[in-house]
Amino acid sequence: MQVGQLRHLVELQNYSTTVNSDYGEPVKNWTKIAYAWANIKPVSGQVKEQGNRETASVTHSIVIRYNADLDENCRIKWEDRIFEIIAVQNYQERNIFMIVTAQEQK
Repeated sequence: MQVGQLRHLVELQNYSTTVNSDYGEPVKNWTKIAYAWANIKPVSGQVKEQGNRETASVTHSIVIRYNADLDENCRIKWEDRIFEIIAVQNYQERNIFMIVTAQEQK
């Protein structure tokens, strides 16, 4: 992967759980880990039926520079799109690039 192909500026996010002061219930908050340049490309798509309606999902391959804080508990935000991380691979185990398999949330 050439660095010039990383043309999408994305936000890497992790969630933390805090307690609601009114009711004491846990609240999930997404916080920014970092910004990163990425290459985002769709890999596969499928349509499945849930209840009485069809839903479509698209799996993407996202390449970014290595970030030790990114794992399957994180998500990637690009503009108004959210990608839920399915798997993270350290490309050639060299700590240079990461290949993230993610599914876009609708």
